[in-house]
Formats: sequence, C-alpha cells, structure tokens
Amino acid sequence: MLEVLLNAVLFLGVAGGVWPHGLVKRVVIIGIDGLGGVYLSNITKDHAPTLRSLIDSEECAYTFSARNKNPTVSAPNWSTILTGMPPSGTGIVSNSWTVADLTPNSLVDGRVAPVSGAGKLPPTIFHLAKGFSREIFTASAYAWSWLSKGHDGGPVDGAGHSSYWGSPQYYAALKNVDGYVFKILEALGQAGIEDETLILITSDHGGYRNTHGQWDTANTDTPAIFCSPGKLIKHPGLIERWIDNV
Repeated sequence: MLEVLLNAVLFLGVAGGVWPHGLVKRVVIIGIDGLGGVYLSNITKDHAPTLRSLIDSEECAYTFSARNKNPTVSAPNWSTILTGMPPSGTGIVSNSWTVADLTPNSLVDGRVAPVSGAGKLPPTIFHLAKGFSREIFTASAYAWSWLSKGHDGGPVDGAGHSSYWGSPQYYAALKNVDGYVFKILEALGQAGIEDETLILITSDHGGYRNTHGQWDTANTDTPAIFCSPGKLIKHPGLIERWIDNV
C-alpha cells in the first residue's frame, strides 16, 4: 500500500478565490525517509525510472544537497519540514520525542518546550494554511501511526539500516517506492489536475554505512525536487544556490 512505502504524502489545496493570482491551486509533498541526496544523485532509470525522468525533465527544478538540521535523524527534520522551524524552535531534538516533552518539568530533564509555548504543539504548514482561510483544505497519508512522532522510518531508511546506504538492497527499496511516486503522478493526471499542482519530493536525512545521525555530507544532504507538470517553473534543472529544509 502507498502509505506503507512512502513515509508521508501531504496535500495542500485551495479554492481559486483565496489566491487569485497564484500559479498553482495545490501542493503535494512526498516525503521519503532516509533518501540521501548523495545516493539519489547516482541513480539511473534502472534504479528509479520515475525520479530519474523527473530530474531530467523540463518540469522540475532540483537539488541533491538541501541541508537538513542537526541531529540528522527523522523526528527533528520532519518536524522542521512540516513547521518551517529548526529543532531549537520546535523543541523536537531527538527521535525519542513524545507529547510529554511539550511540558518540561525541570531544567535538566532533556525536554525543550517549542517556541509556541509549553504544552502546545508547534504549528505546522497545515495549521497556518487553515488559519489563513477556510477555503484551504489539507489531507495526508503516512506510514506512521502518528505523523508527529516522525521517527519510525520507512523502506528506504530500513534498507539502509539493515544493509548499508547505497547498497543493492537500498536501491531496490528505492525502486519500489519510485513505483508509488509514479502512481501519485498518474492519479493527478487522471484527475485532470496535474497542470495546476506543484509537487515537492524530499527527505529528512541520508546515512552512511548502516546508520545516520552524523554531521557529514552523506547525512546532511537531502533531495528537494520541485515539479510542475504544467511547466510553471521558470528555471528547471539543477538549483545552483544553497538551500536548506526549513
């Protein structure tokens, strides 16, 4: 199933009257846990035909080196992607984070309240969008029982841990996920909404050998692929400037 293979498929949609001059009506964010930019840059169509075709197309702008945040593990970085705040802002500083961490009990209990306040979840892009207009709607499909935990991993990440990042097993897992990315794009086309949709494919961290969490290129560099089937991206191809995942 899609939600088993992709860590998260997130959807933001808007009625035409909210931003009448906007170029797109919706954004689909596809998150693939553990997909390091170093390893994606090496792919061929045999490894991942859909992703390779997108990268080579005139529809997408991409980078393999969007810098993530320290520590280079899932929960801090997915929360950064979803909120636009670094771990120091969200208070999510490790994979052991739980809701209980929203309310620190002492100065040394290892908990950090988010900037939104003790006891409050940090606001995500979905909360902010809905707060702007009721005409904006959102949806998500994800592999985790609770997306906010953000650290259960996925097939690509799991293959890296069980073998090593860049192994044949790693690329086999990526090829499997690639097929589901194709199904998402196919569904947008069948619904007749692909030309008015922006697609972002990204990840939380890479890895080296069979782990991650270190501060080096193999861990810190993640892909960010922005695609517009309607060819609304003015400068497709490799993004030359430095970007991060906030």
